[in-house]
Amino acid sequence: MLNCPGQGGPATRYCSGTSCTRPPLFPSLPLSSPLFPSLPLTCISPCCHLKTFRDNGIILEDFSELGDTEFTFEAWVRTSDSCHNSALFSYAAPPADPTGGGTELEANHLVLANPNRLVLCHDFEYLDIVPDTRGESCYFAFNHTGPSIVSRDGTWRHVAATWTAANDGLVQIYVNGLLVSSARTRKTAPLKKHGVIAIGEEMDCYGACLDKGQGFNGEMDEVRLWKVARSQDDILKYMRSGAGLENHPELAAYWKMDDPNDVSGTGVAIDSSGKGHDLPLSTRPMSSMQSISSKKFSEKLTAGVASFKNNYAMNQNYRCVAHTRSLAPSSTHSSHPSRPPVVH
Repeated sequence: MLNCPGQGGPATRYCSGTSCTRPPLFPSLPLSSPLFPSLPLTCISPCCHLKTFRDNGIILEDFSELGDTEFTFEAWVRTSDSCHNSALFSYAAPPADPTGGGTELEANHLVLANPNRLVLCHDFEYLDIVPDTRGESCYFAFNHTGPSIVSRDGTWRHVAATWTAANDGLVQIYVNGLLVSSARTRKTAPLKKHGVIAIGEEMDCYGACLDKGQGFNGEMDEVRLWKVARSQDDILKYMRSGAGLENHPELAAYWKMDDPNDVSGTGVAIDSSGKGHDLPLSTRPMSSMQSISSKKFSEKLTAGVASFKNNYAMNQNYRCVAHTRSLAPSSTHSSHPSRPPVVH
C-alpha cells in the first residue's frame, strides 16, 4: 500500500550549507511516457527555492487583477500524491450576499483541480457528479477525463491551463508545453474582480471552508497568473525562462518562489508582476477579546481568543513521535536533478 502524503507524514529534508537533498515521498520507480517525457533538467544554482504544500494552502484576499474574458495559470509542479483530488489553484468570487459565506457556485468561480485528472473549471457549481445524468459538472464538459501530472519518481512537470470566453468557453490544458486536453465548457460569463485566491487549496465558501482532503501535497515553483489566454508558443518560449517577464502588462501575478522564510518563520513570496500581490505564506494568529453568549447565563462572557487565518501556532519544543505534519507551506532548497531550470 502506498504511503500517501499527508497520511504517513512528510519526507524529511536534509540541509547542509547550500547543499540540500530531499528523499522521495515514494520509492523511486521507473516512469516513461511519450506524452510526459522525463525532462533532463538541472538547477541553475547550487540550491534552488520552491514551495512545499502538505494538506494546506495560501490565501490572498481582494484580488482584482484577473482579466474579464481570458485567464491562464502556469507553474512547475511536482507531486507523488495519487490519493487526493486536490486543487492547485482556486478563485472564489465575492458573494452576492455580503453577510454570508457565498454559494458553492461563487466559491467555484475558477478552480484548477485534481492532479490525477486535471481540469480547469469556471462557474461550475459541481466539479464532478457520479453519475452525471444531466451534464451539470465540470468533468462532464471534459468527458470525465483529464491528464495526470502525478509522478512516482519525483519528476517536475510544467502545467499551463487557459480559459477564454471566446469559442464557447474554451479551456486548454498543457503539460510540458504539449496540449493534452481541451473542452468547450459553455461557460462564458466574465470573471469577477476582488475575490479570494487560494494556492494549493479549493474553497467551498468565500475565503474559507478548506478541506484537508483537497489540499495539494507536493511542490510548486514559478507560479504565474495571466489576464490573457497564453498561446502554446508563448508557453513553450517562457516555461524554462522568466527573463523579461517582470512587470509584464498581461501578468496578473508572478511568484518566483525564490524568497526563503525569514527568521520568524513567516515568509512572503514576492510578486514579480509589479502588481504588488506579495503572497503571505503564513500570518501570526491575532489575539482579541470576544463576547460569548450562553443560554445558562444571563450575562455575556468575555474571553480572549486567537483568530487564525492563513496561519498557524507552533510550539517548537513539542515532539510527536509517530508522525509530524507540516502546517504551512514552506520555502526550501532543492538540488533534485529534475528541478526545472528557470532563468530570471
